[in-house]
Amino acid sequence: MPRTLTFCCSVKKGIGKHSDLRIPGTNELPDAPSDWPTTLQPGSLNALIDDNGYPDGFESLGSGPGMKKLDDGCFEPEFVIPKDKIKNNSKGDAQVWRACIVVNATGEEIACWALRRIGSGIKKQIELVSAVHLRNTFRLGEDAKVTVRLFERQE
Repeated sequence: MPRTLTFCCSVKKGIGKHSDLRIPGTNELPDAPSDWPTTLQPGSLNALIDDNGYPDGFESLGSGPGMKKLDDGCFEPEFVIPKDKIKNNSKGDAQVWRACIVVNATGEEIACWALRRIGSGIKKQIELVSAVHLRNTFRLGEDAKVTVRLFERQE
């Protein structure tokens, strides 16, 4: 049975480096799921994980601090984007999981994707991508409290 990881987070402004990447859409990724966007919004929504915001058992998922544990492949992504398919990418392949943002203040649920490039130095934040601009479309202001769920690949 596929697992779900649930994180308690706050929305944070990024430094803009993800906007320099060009994540390919379905036309360039024939192995992507059928609901992967044709075009993704530049950048990502950054969800900073609270100090006590990691799910139970997260420590045993892999090696390394924080989200680097996912680099070991112990929580199976929905698919992987090869490093050379991502323009301006200096890191490794990108693991992609289906994700859901729950806005704590309203209970609104937002379907999106979590993307983590293997070898990234990011340890305490989840980078969320979508066909729509998540921050503006859903009015997610700085420090908005959200719950982020990542879903392991289903067979």
